[in-house]
Amino acid sequence: MTTGYRPPLVVVDIVCDVKGRGSYEVRQRLLGLAKPGHYEPPVYHMRTDSGGIVRYSYCTPDFMMGTAMVEARPKSDWAMISSQNRSHGVIFAGNPVAGILPQCVKTSNNRAYNTQWSVQKKGTLICQKLKYGTGAGPMRVWFAGDGLSEPVEEKNWVFAESEGAYAAVRIVAGGHHWENSTSEDRGKGKWLYCDNEYSPVILEVDQKSKYKSYDDFRAKVIENAFAYDNHVLQYTGIYGDAFTFYADYSTVPQINKSSVNYAPNMAFDSPFLKSTWNSGLIHIQKGTRSLTLDFN
Repeated sequence: MTTGYRPPLVVVDIVCDVKGRGSYEVRQRLLGLAKPGHYEPPVYHMRTDSGGIVRYSYCTPDFMMGTAMVEARPKSDWAMISSQNRSHGVIFAGNPVAGILPQCVKTSNNRAYNTQWSVQKKGTLICQKLKYGTGAGPMRVWFAGDGLSEPVEEKNWVFAESEGAYAAVRIVAGGHHWENSTSEDRGKGKWLYCDNEYSPVILEVDQKSKYKSYDDFRAKVIENAFAYDNHVLQYTGIYGDAFTFYADYSTVPQINKSSVNYAPNMAFDSPFLKSTWNSGLIHIQKGTRSLTLDFN
């Protein structure tokens, strides 16, 4: 209303056609690593040879789930503008605050740095608190009170459902306890705390349309292959992907026996947005509509 700018029709189509987009994966290679000695303000010097971050999202009409996959590195490896208050987890359709979000308590001015590392494929996410962070208190998982059912526990898993999706959370090592939302939290809900703050946490989410019932989903999750020995988690998720997660930070996580690549060839990679790293060309497409942006 105040400018002559109008978004291209292909962008409008992508934004508005939620159901038509279907289910898809998004990978983005991002900058985040700092040159030695230049990770603090006032001036950041970024490494451009390897950004060190793969931002991964799995999008469906019923939920969106994402994380920033990074190596387990010391705080000083990351520009502080990159490592501050990173967030990940799942947001469900039908309610703007309905989510399940693994995060650490922020102990200093509502700020925490380099708190977790993670690995994700489709609707399966594994994450863990890092010992290299700053301002990070106990590890916990947020369950929203609006848009989600009351969590139920069954055989080491915690289950909940939204309007169109089922979800499950497992604390891998040690027990857990619940705490209700306090006045400083946003919205209604409760926290699932890890009694072992460095335990890996598994989050599984899938669309209801793929299951006969809530019982069917819970049974499938409980039957997933699971082993945790000598700080190595071997787990096969509900989408059939096999994960190896090293809770001692010794090795990069693996998905289907392949190590996570933190420097992929593509800067943007999804069905609708593609760009080769450092090419300066962004290709946008949906159906018969397309647009190429040339930043050269």
